[in-house]
Amino acid sequence: MGYQPHKKQILAHRAFLIDGYKRGVLLMGRQSGKTYFAVNHGWINAWVKQGRYFVIFSTYKQAHEVVWRQYLPLIPKEMIYKTNEADLIVEFHYADPGSFFVLPDGTRMEFEHDKSLPRSTLQLLGSDQADSHRGFKAHGLIFDEYADQNPDNWKLVYEPMLSTTNGWTIFMGTPRGYNHFYDLIQLAKEDDRWFYQEATWRDSPYVSKEFMADTRAEAEKTGKLSGFMQEYELEFRSV
Repeated sequence: MGYQPHKKQILAHRAFLIDGYKRGVLLMGRQSGKTYFAVNHGWINAWVKQGRYFVIFSTYKQAHEVVWRQYLPLIPKEMIYKTNEADLIVEFHYADPGSFFVLPDGTRMEFEHDKSLPRSTLQLLGSDQADSHRGFKAHGLIFDEYADQNPDNWKLVYEPMLSTTNGWTIFMGTPRGYNHFYDLIQLAKEDDRWFYQEATWRDSPYVSKEFMADTRAEAEKTGKLSGFMQEYELEFRSV
């Protein structure tokens, strides 16, 4: 497969595919590969562990206009049974007996799908439409930029989706001041049952150091260093 994750992304994949974590927080700055990880983690799980998986964004518009169009090509075409752009759903072929998948770190996982059950799916959602998601069943959830989303939706709508599957949830995002995402990070740091990880642009082999140096210099000159430090360096500030 063409997906080449960096070391932090590999650790996060293992945490939920191999190590069995059910809850996790990924504090990831700009250009650290947040959404890139989310979409790839979604389709890898849908292929390896038959079920329904969701990546949840702030709005449906973001999910469609940005993520669906930009990141759908990341999924290997030979795995896709069909797509539904209106509902932002990718449905996968059944995996036959003897199928295997090699994770980016070289770990081999063997599996097969039960053809008496529905096909695996990956669906993009916008939490601005959370009320319409009530009653869904999920095996895995990923919240992208959770700091920008209403935290009430987690308890009222999305957590119940895991009640019959004992599925996993990943909360991802960059700092947005001392809000509900900050509180969740403190919980994840203190509870060994949670997987917690930080990543910045330095963890990505694709980001230009020269570009980042210029971006920081410009932020300093324009009095916007606090914003830069929050977005790129994971510093919680009151901006």
